[in-house]
Amino acid sequence: MNAAPQAAGRSLPSKEEILAFQDRWLRKAGLAALAGALIVAGSIVLQRVGLHLPDSNSDADQLAFAHAHDARLIYTAVLQAIGFCLFAGPLLFLFRSAAARAQRVRGAFAALIALGPVAFGIGVAVSSMGTSQSADDFVKQEPAVVQQARQHAVEVQTLAATTTTSTAAAPKPKTPDQAASDAREGLADHLNKHTTLLIVGGLISTIGVLGLVFGMIYTNLWSMRVGLVTRFWGALGMAFGLFLIIPLFPPIPGLVLWFAVTGLMFTRLWPRPLPPAWAAGEAIPWQRPGDDIGPPPERGPGGTVEGSGREVSEPPLPDEGGGNGQPPEPPYGETQGQRRKKRKRRR
Repeated sequence: MNAAPQAAGRSLPSKEEILAFQDRWLRKAGLAALAGALIVAGSIVLQRVGLHLPDSNSDADQLAFAHAHDARLIYTAVLQAIGFCLFAGPLLFLFRSAAARAQRVRGAFAALIALGPVAFGIGVAVSSMGTSQSADDFVKQEPAVVQQARQHAVEVQTLAATTTTSTAAAPKPKTPDQAASDAREGLADHLNKHTTLLIVGGLISTIGVLGLVFGMIYTNLWSMRVGLVTRFWGALGMAFGLFLIIPLFPPIPGLVLWFAVTGLMFTRLWPRPLPPAWAAGEAIPWQRPGDDIGPPPERGPGGTVEGSGREVSEPPLPDEGGGNGQPPEPPYGETQGQRRKKRKRRR
């Protein structure tokens, strides 16, 4: 995708260059988006189907679960990483298409746009491997830690029972089960904070999240402005990117949906055609409410409308005859003689 038209200074590529770039990469970007969406969605299903997920509030239970399903969690994480790396293609293509139509788009952001999905995917895979390593250490160290915690709890309880100087304000000693549970959670928390792969994976994931949020918002914003995507679809893409840091909606399913539909648009499998800006090879901004929609429609010859100018409810004027050329009928309830008397009184 390095053959994208580059703007020299403030100049933009010609329409022919833009259309040639689109003809070369549009379908490929669409296929990459569809493949990435299918891979990520499939990996999420494989990761969860048939498994009883542990309590999300217990690090110890999560590590025990990760140890029991080690291989399955790792290869599904690798699949997710591949899928997110594929998302970099269509997102970068959309960014370059917008940059070719607007001088204000910063072309230097292209590297950051591509880095976001790739770093996020790599971070997921590395974090999964780190979790596996932490889970193995947890399973090895858990029995000794739990046994020591139970013995200590029994000693404390025995000491409290034989002590006669205890007061009502003294804390109640833990039971052996409570001590064992606290020891498991403490061990899991310690391993998660001191496993190198988990630290590295978390750092890479953070970079990926920030890059992906920026890429989704910046690319969709300018794609809307130049008319490459509709206002609704661009706003939805920005919202799904923002949900990565503001979890008002599950972000991963939202991103999968956005890239899947975008892929259908790029491969021309979506029921509606692409916006006119694609075929025109230039920016065609969407009409905003209140914008000038052109001059009013032309009036007829002379610009006048024939008629008496009276209200419909008024009686016919004296100079207007009936439909058959006869004098108009008097108002309802009056005779011709009554009308003559009224005229004499006015005089």
